[in-house]
Amino acid sequence: IIDALDESGDTDTRKSLLSLLVWRATELPKNVRILVTSRPEPDIDTTVTEAEKAGVLCLKHMHKLESTEGDILDYICHRMMGGRDYGENLDIQQCKLLAGKAEQLFQWAYTVCNVLRGNGQNGLTLSEKLDFVLDMSPREGEQEPLDRLYKGVLDGLFPSYDTDPRIRERFRSV
Repeated sequence: IIDALDESGDTDTRKSLLSLLVWRATELPKNVRILVTSRPEPDIDTTVTEAEKAGVLCLKHMHKLESTEGDILDYICHRMMGGRDYGENLDIQQCKLLAGKAEQLFQWAYTVCNVLRGNGQNGLTLSEKLDFVLDMSPREGEQEPLDRLYKGVLDGLFPSYDTDPRIRERFRSV
């Protein structure tokens, strides 16, 4: 399993890895399977589309799988409803609302659960944190649906992120 292929470097760095994964994987024994997850980056999409047309691999988009929203709901319920001694918990309707807002993005659900459980927006109640993350939910047709959420989390952790260019530049360098 190779998770987050898109985070394995820039386009040039990924080129040889992509080539090996796609074009040389057929040399592996027939019982070996490789599962790769990635956000859609142009270089990855191009290589994968060519390989799919050549019959070398099978491509599945998460947003086209029927079970994704249900899986996200299960994840959110597990993190946010009882079972752990966090004090406050969400109810099933709130969990369903978050699962719908995630628009089939597991990363959004993961980040939101972390914010709700205390990583960001310290000093707020769970209900207030829920209002905060709902305001950060993806919007229809948005190019980068995680950007608003990440920016909101950074603003909560580092209130001077927007006003202090030193802090902003340090984050950009990372």
